[in-house]
Amino acid sequence: MKNGGTCKQYTTKEGEEAMKALITMDDTCKKLQSQGYDQEAMDCMQLGLLKRHNIFGPNSSEFLSYSKLVVTECNNLAMKKISFLGSNKNFDEAVEFLHFALKIAKQNQLAVTLRNIAQLYTHKGEYVKALKYLERAVLAVEETQVEPLLDHQQRGTTTKKEVIDHAKTHLNACAILSRLGKHSEALAHANNSIGILEQAIKNTKQKSSTKHLDAYESLLSSKTTHKEQLEQDIQQEERKDISNDGDFLIKTTCLHEQNYIQNFGIEFIEVLAISYYNAGVEAEHLGNLKNSYHLMKQGVEIAQFLDDGSNSSQHIIATSLKESCQAIMKNLVYHQIEE
Repeated sequence: MKNGGTCKQYTTKEGEEAMKALITMDDTCKKLQSQGYDQEAMDCMQLGLLKRHNIFGPNSSEFLSYSKLVVTECNNLAMKKISFLGSNKNFDEAVEFLHFALKIAKQNQLAVTLRNIAQLYTHKGEYVKALKYLERAVLAVEETQVEPLLDHQQRGTTTKKEVIDHAKTHLNACAILSRLGKHSEALAHANNSIGILEQAIKNTKQKSSTKHLDAYESLLSSKTTHKEQLEQDIQQEERKDISNDGDFLIKTTCLHEQNYIQNFGIEFIEVLAISYYNAGVEAEHLGNLKNSYHLMKQGVEIAQFLDDGSNSSQHIIATSLKESCQAIMKNLVYHQIEE
């Protein structure tokens, strides 16, 4: 048997019996989960983890891989409990699952667990406590020195999901800070989310020099040179009926290439669009309507690709961004803001 550290020495017969016992225990865990006995299933998994520690050792692949499974199940069960937080019992059980996961979680699982604890306290309205866990989640990612979407042959750790999750952590912090009236800090987190996702695009471009990525990078770089475009938009809005939604379409061709979505996926594009939306909202709270408009417009350009005209979440995001951008433009026209 593999020895990954200090562990009990077994004869071949004892080892076989120990393995059979583990298999039986794993089957029992699955049965308990399927029957909805979450607490009993988790107790069973924790016992299985302890036995693997004693049999194989704390550094063994058997123990470490099972630890990851236990952390995943703890998070899944806790998120399941969040849907039924009508009772203190569900909240207490969810906290117990997540705090146990926190004790054994490593690397990216640590950040996920911290983010889920924050979500739990957010549901309970305990925003200050939730924010502390989000800040720890951000630090957990930064301490692993994760670089978005680097070649897996070079680093072998970061995935698109991890990049998206890291960006979402900043967006969650942005939402809580905004609720607490701390709009400057909220804006900083929204900008961090944008930066993480845009860096992922740039890193991807280094490995895949494609036409749509070149076009998108051009779109990103154009956002700091909006003075003339803003003046044109204001003049255009003064000449037309602003309430006509059909006239408000931003011309972008690069985002309508199928390859774009294949490279990054729907969720990546959604989070990027929402990041611009949140940044725009916070800039508006801070009284910077011009910056808010630029951010919203950037979000509209990204979200247009997601808009399939249905009642999907992508359509809702695109519509919300467009309406918000229009509302801010009305304010710009009304106040005649000049640089």
